[in-house]
Amino acid sequence: MINLNPVKKAEASVAIFALLVVIIAGIIWPTVGYIGKINNDTSDLRIYLEKKYESAKSLKKSVKKIDEVRAGVESFPQHLFHPGDELKLITILENLAAENKINQRVVNSNLDKLTGEAVRVSLIVAGDYQNFWRYLRQFEKLGLFLNIERLYLVPSASRDLKTRQVSAEINFSLYVNK
Repeated sequence: MINLNPVKKAEASVAIFALLVVIIAGIIWPTVGYIGKINNDTSDLRIYLEKKYESAKSLKKSVKKIDEVRAGVESFPQHLFHPGDELKLITILENLAAENKINQRVVNSNLDKLTGEAVRVSLIVAGDYQNFWRYLRQFEKLGLFLNIERLYLVPSASRDLKTRQVSAEINFSLYVNK
């Protein structure tokens, strides 16, 4: 080995230490910083890609829902009132009243002069309490888009519990398919 005096050894040690500091400061430290930056960029890219993936999944669900809604909307016209079906509507209402043993009278309607987007009808119905509720349930299930705007129920004036008669005023509208 080479014999160096202590001063030369100290100078060589300081030179090696200085060289290591320069290597660490000039090469390793920037590399560590660059690796940290790449790590942050990779993390940001992962988050961005996850958001895009979730957005794509949401878009696929939306497309499926659009198809379901489109299929449902295609059945809407059969649930709308069509001009010219006035007699059919009156017949349906009369049959419903007869089936449930309810007296029914149309007191107001715009069936003879359709204007706007809705048919408006006012009915007075009277009959047995149980029959009335059965009539009302079936009325709501007519298969038409109808809006009961007013339902005014009045018990009969009789105090006889056996008769249990009621009368009601029903104002409703139907959407018209133009």
